[in-house]
Amino acid sequence: MVNRMFDFTWKSAWRGVTGIAVVLALIGFGAADTAAQNTGTVTGLVLDNTVQIPLAGAQMTVDGTPIGGLVNNTGRYLLLNVPAGEQSITAQIIGYSTQTLTLTV
Repeated sequence: MVNRMFDFTWKSAWRGVTGIAVVLALIGFGAADTAAQNTGTVTGLVLDNTVQIPLAGAQMTVDGTPIGGLVNNTGRYLLLNVPAGEQSITAQIIGYSTQTLTLTV
């Protein structure tokens, strides 16, 4: 399992200077599943970087695909069937700048 933490700071329309922290973890998958589909799972945590609270309702998408999901009340999200290789994951929520992270699945 690979874990990464990303901290972002930008100017928010309503909150002055604030930020978001996104933690991405790549979850391993079985060799048979990998060979058959060449996909993986991306899961992570989305927090306001200033006050460290979950940003429930943030929209997570895998750029260039129809894959996406919403962040739950604990700040966690799960993206299934993400194509193997380098992918860009975008986080969006009202009041914060859109952030895109690149990772390898």
